[in-house]
Amino acid sequence: MTEPNDDEIRAAVEKLLEAAEEKALKQADKKWIDGNGQGHHEPPSEATKTMIKEECEALKERFEDILTPHPKSFDDLIKTAKKVEMALGVFAVDKQLDENSDRIGGDADFGLIDTAKGEIQKDWDGALRNELVEKYLTPLYPNIIATQGSLARYLREHAEIMKRIYERRRRDAKKIAEQGTEAVEAITDSKGSDLKLFLSIIGGLIGLGTAVAGPFASGVAGPLAMGLSSASYSAASAIGGNFIPDDKKEVPLGADTVREVFENIYEALKQSDGTMRDEEDEVLKSLQHVEVAVYPLVMGTNAQLEKGTDLAPMWPKIHKTLDVEELTDGFTVYGDDGDDGSGGRGSWTGPGAPDDWDGAVHDPGQTNSVGYSVARLLGE
Repeated sequence: MTEPNDDEIRAAVEKLLEAAEEKALKQADKKWIDGNGQGHHEPPSEATKTMIKEECEALKERFEDILTPHPKSFDDLIKTAKKVEMALGVFAVDKQLDENSDRIGGDADFGLIDTAKGEIQKDWDGALRNELVEKYLTPLYPNIIATQGSLARYLREHAEIMKRIYERRRRDAKKIAEQGTEAVEAITDSKGSDLKLFLSIIGGLIGLGTAVAGPFASGVAGPLAMGLSSASYSAASAIGGNFIPDDKKEVPLGADTVREVFENIYEALKQSDGTMRDEEDEVLKSLQHVEVAVYPLVMGTNAQLEKGTDLAPMWPKIHKTLDVEELTDGFTVYGDDGDDGSGGRGSWTGPGAPDDWDGAVHDPGQTNSVGYSVARLLGE
């Protein structure tokens, strides 16, 4: 369902105000016959005309408030989050994520992480290999990257829900203006309220409060990933489904005077805004719940981050290893080639470097080598 644009809402309001002003002036136009059979006519005073115009202008301004924020203001955020989501990939939407759950999308280049890990496992030995593979590359892909993508999906879904909330509000506004016009036109010399004109205002909420009820359960894919997957399952139901439950509040619009119809219109707008605020609160609670879970995973203490989180891999601890020989066991380290082909300035070319040599070593016979001296990087 497409929400009405600004011009459509304003046109409906203008039609309402024109009908209201015409009807109010007619009601203020007094005609009567006295006891002698003499007819009298008292047109509305200038003060009355001014008052009617002011009341119409005030109602017009009340409808203008509904035009912002525009639902389309969320489009850039939704588009950006979608790009991140598609680039990183996501865990499948499921009530309960486990080791069999699918991971969807993601840039193909991330597969090179697995390729690099395989090469390192094949060609390297020692503590550096273990730290890099087990504590960094293995949790990084696909779990951590897919969890980051799932977080982007979560934000995108909530932005879409907010957009839907404001679309619903605009539909309410147009509907109130149109049915308000009917209520005004129904006013006769007797009673307009007898027509029992009622406007249905949404009373139900989207119900996201339980979408991310915590704490997140632990699991193979990580607690945060599981919570986000479950939340997306609930959010998808809200976005793609009925969105708003069927329970509604009936607000009477029919009345005996234009002023009373205006009062009913104000009440209908108030009810609609109240539902919008309740819906916004539901979304905010959901976002705040995840914020509480996410913040320490990226902004926690060094002690927390060193252990690794669902959003960041464990810090490799090679800088805390004092035994350089343990780190370099199983591969040779060398520097960039120098002009003389000797393996770079300060490097030792070929096998059999002296025991006290602490510079780079270039051994052409080795294939399992890295580009810079670990010894130098470690300051050893």
